[in-house]
Amino acid sequence: MSSSLQDLKTALIAQLNDPAITVENVLLDRKELDRNKAAPKIVIVMMGGPIASTEVIGHGKIDPSTRAKIVRFRRVKYEFYCHGQDMDQAEQMLVNVVRSLHNLYLTGGEFGEESWLDQQEGEDGHVKHGSMVMFPYTLTFPVYNTQKTLTLLTADPPFDHDSEWGDNQESVGC
Repeated sequence: MSSSLQDLKTALIAQLNDPAITVENVLLDRKELDRNKAAPKIVIVMMGGPIASTEVIGHGKIDPSTRAKIVRFRRVKYEFYCHGQDMDQAEQMLVNVVRSLHNLYLTGGEFGEESWLDQQEGEDGHVKHGSMVMFPYTLTFPVYNTQKTLTLLTADPPFDHDSEWGDNQESVGC
């Protein structure tokens, strides 16, 4: 499982299986919310989150041999914005995205409370041409201990071989 936004976008589009949702209208930047791209569109914003110890997450269904290689967990929060031409389309997009995330990550994610941005008191009209609902979704990713061994290099120093260092002394490079 990767925390890459591009990987998430690709997996989500494949899982949605909706001809109205294509690579062109699943966007990956908060700036896209302000652009007047017509609905339907989904905007995914990576918000970040804490890096937790392995004790905080618990053991779950991770194989013990794999768990021994995990040093930390990243809990990455995303915000999903579903912009439909009307409330019905926005709601259907929301349901489809929730279903798709569930199918992709099963119990690996947590859904937050949805918020209808164009229906809030004092809404400033930033939702153009339709209706928009947002919900947060947090995924947990393991950070593995894949520390690589540094390579020791043996080389002649770049100076006179007849000096006191000229006996092919071992040097370490990284």
